[in-house]
Formats: sequence, structure tokens, C-alpha cells
Amino acid sequence: MSWLDRYQSFLYLLSLSLGAALSLVLGVEGTAWCELLVPAVLGVLLWANFMGIPFFSVDSSARASRSLSAEVARILPVILTVNCVLNPLIVSVLLVLFLPGAGVESYAVAIILLAPCIDYVVVFTRLAGGSWQPLLALTPLLLSVQAIYIPILTCIYSYIGILPIIHIEGFGGWTEGYGIVILVLLLPFGAAIALQYLLRHAPRTPSAALRTASYIARILSTSAERFMVPLMCLLLLVMAAAYTAPVVHSREIEHLGPIAAVYILYGALSAAAAYTLARMSARLDRSDSIAVSMSAATRNALVIFPVVSVLAVSLRHYPGAQLMRLSVVLQTLCEIIILLALVVIFHCTSPRGSGRQKNQEQKLTGKQKLTDRNLR
Repeated sequence: MSWLDRYQSFLYLLSLSLGAALSLVLGVEGTAWCELLVPAVLGVLLWANFMGIPFFSVDSSARASRSLSAEVARILPVILTVNCVLNPLIVSVLLVLFLPGAGVESYAVAIILLAPCIDYVVVFTRLAGGSWQPLLALTPLLLSVQAIYIPILTCIYSYIGILPIIHIEGFGGWTEGYGIVILVLLLPFGAAIALQYLLRHAPRTPSAALRTASYIARILSTSAERFMVPLMCLLLLVMAAAYTAPVVHSREIEHLGPIAAVYILYGALSAAAAYTLARMSARLDRSDSIAVSMSAATRNALVIFPVVSVLAVSLRHYPGAQLMRLSVVLQTLCEIIILLALVVIFHCTSPRGSGRQKNQEQKLTGKQKLTDRNLR
């Protein structure tokens, strides 16, 4: 694992801090151009993430025929139960307790917390010692599932009074927002499939043009893995630069405290509940349980950002609309802190023991060897 992966959490926090400082120095008008860069940088980041999925490997035919590998099939029911049943219950309770009577910023909070992560959860799961390969293989499925149940759950929340009732005229809001998400997702997804196809089939063809295209695809594939963390840092910097100043100068900034409390409590509760549920399953070992816990705690805020952005424009006349975009940045900041804590907790509770225990065991082993030599 490279030093970028090892210290990515610190780099993410640094990027958010630099973006926020830049936004405050330049002001609202000075950083308005940053908002235009967010979809482009997000698309490149998702493409780099999709390049990590082996679409044309030996196991690809099994996925195409819906015959998942044994490891993915074992962890899939628990992940779906956590993200579709357990997490919505936790979100509903937190919204009632901490955001009663809130404005439309509660929609952004609900949308973010209902969306399971599909990008850097893989890296953090690997850092925590979890089974990260199934999470990478389940990326397309998790994207499809959340696109279906998030609108349904938010409508249910609104109907029972957890979220405020809103009215969106025309075909804006959900339709336009998910249209942007589909555009941002489909282009990187299609590009990743095309490049992997070239990598697998083009070198075998006699065409010089296809061999050249395969060489370029190989360079891009290597760059995708190498620049994943820098792309995430760039996205966080651009988002913080674009939305910090408008919200800081807003009169509704005092509402960020309860939102941050919801994010932190959600991460702690969902991670603990998901890990407990996974350990209750006889089919999952500790590494699988860590993967389920990380999937529950890590949310898809950056990918779901286009929906939140479009809703913020459509609902700009409602109280709390100015906080919707910043809620994405705030959730990312809280989430990084939570993920760092989870990595430390899982390492400290590892059955192999801590570094101090290992040193003590090595000392005892050395003493035992000396004793054996003396006895001989």
C-alpha cells in the first residue's frame, strides 16, 4: 500500500481545510467557478474507481450471469439488510430527535445518509483489515439499489412527518437530479468498460490502431489507480472552496451543529449495529463483518451530490436550502473522522493483538529459547 493510501485521511482533511480557507479569502464571487468543476472532477474520480472493477476478467462471466462468487453471495444479504432496513430506521430516529421542524436541509441529510458508499469505502475497509473485494464487486448493484429506494424512503419520511412536505414544479428536483447522476455515472462507467475491453482484446488484433489504443488504455489504467487519492483531494478542495463562503455568510449557519451531531451519531450507531448483525451471522467471519460495518458507516455523499445540488436550486425559496450543499461537505468531514476511529478500533481489537502484545510475545519467546538452551 502506497503512502498516499496510508495517509489519505490526513490529505482529505488538509484538502477540505485548504478549500474552506480559499473560499473565505476569495469570497462568494471569487470561488463561483469552483462549482462548475465539481461534476467534471467527480466524473473523473468515478471513472478511476470503476477501473478497479475487473469487468472482463475470468469472474466477469459469472457476474454477468448473476452467479456471484461465494464470498460476494455470502456478504450480499447482510449488506442489503443493513443498508435497506437497519440504516433507514437509524436515520429516521436521528432526524426526529435532532432535526424536528427543520427546513429542507433535512432532505439533504436524509438523502446522504441513505446512500451507501461505492468509492473510498473500499480503501478504508482494506486499511481496517476487512474484506474489500466484495465491496468493490458490489459497486454497480449498490448504485442501482440506492437510486431506487432513496426516492421511496424520502417520500415515506415526508408522508409520516419526519421530513417537511415540499412542492417541486415541473420535472425538476428528483428527475433532473437523477438525470445528472446518471450522466455523471454512465459516462465514467462506459469509459471504464471500453478501456478494459481494449486492454483485454486489442493487443491480439493485427490492427496497429487498436494496438495503439490499447497502449493508451494501459497508461490510463495505471494512472487511474495511481491518482485515486489525489483526485479525491481535488474534489474535496473544489467542493469546500465552492460552498463554504456562501454558507458562512448565511443566517442559517447555526443549524449546522445539529446536522453534524446527526452525522457523527449515525456513523457510530450504524457501524456498531451493522458489525453486531454481521457477527450474528454464522456465514460471516471477522473480515466480512468489518466490511459490512464500514459499508454501513460510509455514505455516498460525493456521488449523490448532483441530486442535492439540483434540489437546492429547485427549493431555493424554502428555509434551509442554502445549507443543502454544505451538508455534503460537512458529512464528508465528519465521516473521515469516523472512518479513522473505526480503523483504529478494528486494529486494536484484532485477535492478533496490539504491537505491545506482539513485543511481549517476542520477548517471552526469546526467553523460552534461552531456557531451552540452558536445559540442553
